[in-house]
Amino acid sequence: MAGQRSKNTSTSIQPNKFNNDGELESYLSPEYILDDFNYTFNRRMGDYILNFETLTGMERITSYISNKESFSLATLLESGVGDGTWHASTYIVLSDIDDYIQLAKNNPSTVCKILWEPLLKDLINKELNTVKIEEELNKKGINKDNLGCE
Repeated sequence: MAGQRSKNTSTSIQPNKFNNDGELESYLSPEYILDDFNYTFNRRMGDYILNFETLTGMERITSYISNKESFSLATLLESGVGDGTWHASTYIVLSDIDDYIQLAKNNPSTVCKILWEPLLKDLINKELNTVKIEEELNKKGINKDNLGCE
């Protein structure tokens, strides 16, 4: 993948337990900043898509997933003036069908996006060991109609 890395960019992948909403420093703890983060960033149909390569970061993500631990990915672009621009996202591990059911109750629009995502249609979901996430949810009474998907 052709990636980019700005000398003015810092990215971290860290356990979510350290994060305080709105506080940049809590999302970019020095011990979690990655030296090997290469990325491409695109926008598709109103969604932002981040593709990245990072050996260290993937090792962390794999560990968080194995431990069913939520984590964040945060990036700071230092502008040279003031604090710069930053963004952080929290990732919650969906390790079994019950996690999807809980997500459907708490945030149905996220499940709708998962079900409509073309990139996920033919991929095997590692945690559910199936390609048919929608079918598994249908068995549990969760479908696009009762989620309110458009």
